[in-house]
Amino acid sequence: MENITWLDVIKMCIPVLTVILAGILAFRQMKVNNETQAINKWKDDFRDVFSDYCTHLREMLYVSNKDTIEAQGTTAKDNLRELLKLTTMVEKDRAQLKLLMNYENDKTKSFFDFLTRHSHKSMKEVNEKDYIEKFNISIHKVYKKANTIYNDKNYIKKCI
Repeated sequence: MENITWLDVIKMCIPVLTVILAGILAFRQMKVNNETQAINKWKDDFRDVFSDYCTHLREMLYVSNKDTIEAQGTTAKDNLRELLKLTTMVEKDRAQLKLLMNYENDKTKSFFDFLTRHSHKSMKEVNEKDYIEKFNISIHKVYKKANTIYNDKNYIKKCI
């Protein structure tokens, strides 16, 4: 048997330590990638559902406007059927947003209170002449509030 020096021991340990370190780094990178993918999926889902909500709310306002009803010449029954369908879609979008977001969070409750106030205000103004312009201004405020949630990574991490 030969005499093993410290240099020989170090030469034998370096490959083992390199493999262990590479494994740890690969695991950490995989964890970061999974988190990033989850955040991106949540953002895509949020963007899609929020967009659907705004679109359905706008359609609901359009169908509810008395000038639109008169211009289309639809019956009250047909109009009510369409309005009911759109109301259901708006509520479905709202429920999907609640499922996406951590509803127990104060930021989320504040967002949904704001959303509710906005939709009620829009429905009250539906028969005014410039209701679409008012709706666009109002929806822009909702969009800004949604955008703060959309860009808050800490909030998103709590939701996923």
